[in-house]
Amino acid sequence: MKKLTTICAALLFCIGASAYDPKPGDELAALFNFSSSIPVEAEKVTREVRTAFQGKFAAATEVNWKQNGEFFFATFLMDNKAFTVAYIEDGNFVAISRMLTLQQLPIAAAEALKNRFEGYGIPDRVTEISMEGSTNYYLKVEGKTRVLLVKCNPDGYIDVLAKTKKRVLVGKAY
Repeated sequence: MKKLTTICAALLFCIGASAYDPKPGDELAALFNFSSSIPVEAEKVTREVRTAFQGKFAAATEVNWKQNGEFFFATFLMDNKAFTVAYIEDGNFVAISRMLTLQQLPIAAAEALKNRFEGYGIPDRVTEISMEGSTNYYLKVEGKTRVLLVKCNPDGYIDVLAKTKKRVLVGKAY
Protein backbone atom coordinates (compact mmCIF):
# COMPACT_ATOMS: atom_id res chain seq x y z
CA MET A 1 0.00 0.00 0.00
CA LYS A 2 2.91 2.33 0.69
CA LYS A 3 4.01 1.92 -2.92
CA LEU A 4 0.54 2.87 -4.20
CA THR A 5 0.49 5.92 -1.94
CA THR A 6 3.82 7.01 -3.41
CA ILE A 7 2.48 6.43 -6.90
CA CYS A 8 -0.62 8.51 -6.09
CA ALA A 9 1.62 11.37 -4.99
CA ALA A 10 3.43 11.15 -8.31
CA LEU A 11 0.07 11.40 -10.06
CA LEU A 12 -0.55 14.83 -8.63
CA PHE A 13 2.62 16.24 -10.11
CA CYS A 14 2.27 14.47 -13.45
CA ILE A 15 -1.29 15.60 -13.97
CA GLY A 16 -0.11 19.14 -13.37
CA ALA A 17 2.19 18.85 -16.36
CA SER A 18 -0.43 17.42 -18.71
CA ALA A 19 -2.24 19.41 -21.40
CA TYR A 20 -5.68 20.93 -20.97
CA ASP A 21 -7.19 18.50 -23.45
CA PRO A 22 -5.60 15.22 -22.37
CA LYS A 23 -6.00 12.01 -24.25
CA PRO A 24 -7.98 9.28 -22.51
CA GLY A 25 -5.82 7.57 -19.94
CA ASP A 26 -3.15 10.30 -19.71
CA GLU A 27 -3.59 10.82 -15.97
CA LEU A 28 -3.50 7.12 -15.18
CA ALA A 29 -0.50 6.83 -17.43
CA ALA A 30 1.19 9.64 -15.53
CA LEU A 31 0.36 7.88 -12.28
CA PHE A 32 2.57 5.00 -13.28
CA ASN A 33 5.12 6.94 -15.32
CA PHE A 34 3.48 5.52 -18.45
CA SER A 35 5.43 7.88 -20.70
CA SER A 36 8.60 5.89 -20.02
CA SER A 37 6.75 2.62 -20.56
CA ILE A 38 7.64 0.49 -23.52
CA PRO A 39 5.12 -1.01 -25.93
CA VAL A 40 4.82 -4.77 -25.63
CA GLU A 41 3.09 -7.36 -27.73
CA ALA A 42 0.19 -9.13 -26.03
CA GLU A 43 2.23 -12.34 -26.01
CA LYS A 44 4.86 -10.65 -23.82
CA VAL A 45 2.31 -9.67 -21.17
CA THR A 46 2.32 -12.13 -18.28
CA ARG A 47 -0.24 -14.92 -18.47
CA GLU A 48 -1.72 -13.74 -15.14
CA VAL A 49 -2.29 -10.21 -16.45
CA ARG A 50 -3.79 -11.41 -19.76
CA THR A 51 -6.12 -13.78 -17.90
CA ALA A 52 -7.23 -11.08 -15.45
CA PHE A 53 -7.77 -8.59 -18.28
CA GLN A 54 -9.77 -11.02 -20.42
CA GLY A 55 -11.91 -11.96 -17.43
CA LYS A 56 -12.80 -8.35 -16.69
CA PHE A 57 -12.78 -6.77 -20.15
CA ALA A 58 -13.72 -9.54 -22.57
CA ALA A 59 -15.50 -7.07 -24.88
CA ALA A 60 -12.41 -4.83 -25.22
CA THR A 61 -11.21 -3.95 -28.71
CA GLU A 62 -8.11 -2.19 -30.05
CA VAL A 63 -6.09 -3.30 -27.02
CA ASN A 64 -2.56 -1.90 -26.79
CA TRP A 65 -0.13 -2.95 -24.08
CA LYS A 66 2.76 -1.14 -22.43
CA GLN A 67 5.00 -2.11 -19.55
CA ASN A 68 6.93 -0.13 -16.97
CA GLY A 69 8.71 -2.29 -14.44
CA GLU A 70 6.16 -4.51 -12.74
CA PHE A 71 3.19 -2.58 -14.16
CA PHE A 72 1.32 -3.50 -17.34
CA PHE A 73 -1.07 -1.02 -18.96
CA ALA A 74 -3.80 -1.80 -21.43
CA THR A 75 -5.36 1.04 -23.39
CA PHE A 76 -8.51 -0.11 -25.15
CA LEU A 77 -11.99 0.65 -26.40
CA MET A 78 -15.14 -0.85 -24.96
CA ASP A 79 -18.61 0.28 -25.99
CA ASN A 80 -16.90 3.02 -28.05
CA LYS A 81 -15.29 4.50 -24.93
CA ALA A 82 -11.55 4.68 -24.29
CA PHE A 83 -10.09 3.24 -21.08
CA THR A 84 -6.67 2.65 -19.58
CA VAL A 85 -6.21 -0.05 -16.98
CA ALA A 86 -3.17 -0.93 -14.88
CA TYR A 87 -2.16 -4.34 -13.52
CA ILE A 88 0.78 -5.59 -11.52
CA GLU A 89 2.68 -8.40 -13.26
CA ASP A 90 1.08 -11.01 -10.97
CA GLY A 91 -2.35 -10.14 -12.43
CA ASN A 92 -3.61 -7.93 -9.59
CA PHE A 93 -5.78 -5.07 -10.81
CA VAL A 94 -4.49 -1.65 -9.74
CA ALA A 95 -6.56 1.10 -11.37
CA ILE A 96 -8.70 2.15 -14.31
CA SER A 97 -9.26 5.56 -15.89
CA ARG A 98 -11.50 7.11 -18.49
CA MET A 99 -12.51 10.54 -19.68
CA LEU A 100 -15.95 11.90 -18.81
CA THR A 101 -17.79 15.09 -19.60
CA LEU A 102 -18.71 17.43 -16.79
CA GLN A 103 -22.34 16.44 -17.34
CA GLN A 104 -21.49 12.79 -16.62
CA LEU A 105 -20.22 13.53 -13.10
CA PRO A 106 -22.38 12.72 -10.09
CA ILE A 107 -24.65 15.67 -9.36
CA ALA A 108 -22.97 16.48 -6.03
CA ALA A 109 -19.52 16.60 -7.65
CA ALA A 110 -20.63 18.74 -10.59
CA GLU A 111 -22.47 21.20 -8.35
CA ALA A 112 -19.59 21.47 -5.90
CA LEU A 113 -17.17 22.23 -8.72
CA LYS A 114 -19.45 24.87 -10.26
CA ASN A 115 -20.07 26.55 -6.90
CA ARG A 116 -16.50 26.55 -5.61
CA PHE A 117 -14.90 27.61 -8.88
CA GLU A 118 -17.38 30.22 -10.07
CA GLY A 119 -15.46 32.62 -12.28
CA TYR A 120 -12.91 29.96 -13.23
CA GLY A 121 -12.75 28.18 -16.54
CA ILE A 122 -13.96 24.66 -15.85
CA PRO A 123 -13.17 22.21 -18.65
CA ASP A 124 -15.84 19.99 -20.08
CA ARG A 125 -13.55 16.94 -19.88
CA VAL A 126 -12.75 15.31 -16.56
CA THR A 127 -10.58 12.28 -15.83
CA GLU A 128 -12.14 9.59 -13.67
CA ILE A 129 -9.70 7.29 -11.86
CA SER A 130 -10.87 4.33 -9.82
CA MET A 131 -8.24 2.85 -7.55
CA GLU A 132 -8.27 0.90 -4.29
CA GLY A 133 -12.05 0.91 -4.14
CA SER A 134 -12.53 4.64 -4.53
CA THR A 135 -13.29 6.84 -7.50
CA ASN A 136 -12.13 10.41 -7.92
CA TYR A 137 -12.37 13.00 -10.65
CA TYR A 138 -9.38 15.10 -11.73
CA LEU A 139 -9.41 18.32 -13.71
CA LYS A 140 -7.69 21.65 -14.11
CA VAL A 141 -9.59 24.85 -13.52
CA GLU A 142 -8.20 28.09 -14.87
CA GLY A 143 -8.51 31.45 -13.17
CA LYS A 144 -7.21 34.84 -14.24
CA THR A 145 -3.83 34.40 -12.55
CA ARG A 146 -3.51 30.70 -11.77
CA VAL A 147 -4.36 27.18 -12.79
CA LEU A 148 -5.50 24.72 -10.15
CA LEU A 149 -5.27 20.95 -10.27
CA VAL A 150 -8.41 19.69 -8.56
CA LYS A 151 -9.54 16.32 -7.24
CA CYS A 152 -13.21 15.80 -6.46
CA ASN A 153 -14.94 12.75 -5.04
CA PRO A 154 -18.48 11.66 -5.98
CA ASP A 155 -19.92 13.36 -2.87
CA GLY A 156 -18.52 16.74 -3.90
CA TYR A 157 -15.55 16.92 -1.52
CA ILE A 158 -12.85 18.92 -3.32
CA ASP A 159 -9.09 18.97 -2.83
CA VAL A 160 -6.87 21.50 -4.58
CA LEU A 161 -3.81 19.41 -5.30
CA ALA A 162 -1.60 21.97 -7.01
CA LYS A 163 -1.58 25.67 -7.85
CA THR A 164 0.37 27.09 -10.75
CA LYS A 165 0.73 30.78 -11.46
CA LYS A 166 -0.03 31.76 -15.03
CA ARG A 167 2.66 33.56 -16.90
CA VAL A 168 1.66 37.11 -17.61
CA LEU A 169 3.29 39.01 -20.42
CA VAL A 170 4.19 42.53 -19.50
CA GLY A 171 4.97 45.23 -21.99
CA LYS A 172 3.86 46.17 -25.42
CA ALA A 173 3.39 43.89 -28.36
CA TYR A 174 4.66 45.35 -31.63
